[in-house]
Amino acid sequence: MVFPLLNLPGVPLRQIINGMESYELFDLYNCSDVASMALKPYEKANKNFQVQIDFQRHSIDIKGVRRYRCIEEYNENWREKKIQVFDGREVSVEELDNQNYNTYWPETDKFIGTMCLANNFTEKLGMGTLDQLMIGEETPAGKVLDWIEKNDLKMIDFNLIGTPEHKADDVATRIYSDEFFKRVSMNYTSLLKTSDGFQPKGISGTKTISLGKLQLEHAEWITLNHLMMFNCHSIILHSSSLTNQDIRTYLSKWRNGEFEQMMYLSLELKNQKKFDLKEITKDMIDSKKIEIAESGEQEVILPRNDGKTAEINVNATGEKLIIWIE
Repeated sequence: MVFPLLNLPGVPLRQIINGMESYELFDLYNCSDVASMALKPYEKANKNFQVQIDFQRHSIDIKGVRRYRCIEEYNENWREKKIQVFDGREVSVEELDNQNYNTYWPETDKFIGTMCLANNFTEKLGMGTLDQLMIGEETPAGKVLDWIEKNDLKMIDFNLIGTPEHKADDVATRIYSDEFFKRVSMNYTSLLKTSDGFQPKGISGTKTISLGKLQLEHAEWITLNHLMMFNCHSIILHSSSLTNQDIRTYLSKWRNGEFEQMMYLSLELKNQKKFDLKEITKDMIDSKKIEIAESGEQEVILPRNDGKTAEINVNATGEKLIIWIE
């Protein structure tokens, strides 16, 4: 049945593929190299598979189809051990059930194992976009970034937990760039700590960066110009160096119709700096409208001409500012 199916013209073949369940399509991809090669072009366009690659937990999850884990080689409780070939390498595999599989590697090779599986499935399935990528603190992040660039991969969600300190700025230079940001379409999260005074070299400052959510644990490098480049629903910045004047400028532009996507902005300052709502909203609203609770928390509603409002809250210590836009 397979070869007559693959001999169909492009349009009817695409229609059949679109009507198949992910697990059915996965089996079709894996029945032969011929099938895999014939189907690859359709995957890049149709995004039939949702693939999550987790270098922190050493796992590959093809949603609703298969989940592979790379675990330490020795295990007394193996069920039936099989040998499968991934990316040209013979690997011991244990089938837990029809969707969950363990692959066995020497303890020091679990990253290599995860990369081997990632190579295998992105190549065999013709992946152009990953559902999610997770880079752990001990992951050789540079090698993962090389792999992303080599395969020209895009991601819906990108998560970086960290990297060894001596390599942090090199990694940051690569992931905080116009080129890398455009690879991520929805959620971008980085807990990476850079050195004092770090500034990215690959951000032009002239291109809009569109994301669903941007979350940075160490956002000291983010300037007002950077902030205004991001076209996001939600921005969360910790260890921010933005000032009251920066936020005032940002809100003034918002009142003039910019940053239409913005729904939530959360900023947390560093080095005992403080936000002040009076200074932030100066010349935009009567300071008497600012509500100050007994705890010291400040709150105000800032209207816009089109009927939208921004609820602005500064916590009691002045270190955290949250803006909700309705």
